[in-house]
Amino acid sequence: MNYLRIKDLLKEKGLTAKDLALDLNITENGISMIVNGKRQPRFELLQQIADRLDLEIWQLFKGSDKAVKGCIEYQGILYHIQTKQGLERLLKLIE
Repeated sequence: MNYLRIKDLLKEKGLTAKDLALDLNITENGISMIVNGKRQPRFELLQQIADRLDLEIWQLFKGSDKAVKGCIEYQGILYHIQTKQGLERLLKLIE
């Protein structure tokens, strides 16, 4: 399940997955798997992606384009993410 909107964000910023992979020093295959929802990135990589796209982590999640800052909607439930631990708990729930 792809709960991230990195593909759309890359398009908005005029970047490709290859550009992101090069910037973050990871393989194109690795970033492709994340962009397409086939692999869940670790928190540190999410932070690097957000930094590269000049966004906050919560903005990488689907629904965040319509969300209140720090909130993520998953399966109809709105989660308010205030800490790294809160985000990690949500990521474990999504697995």
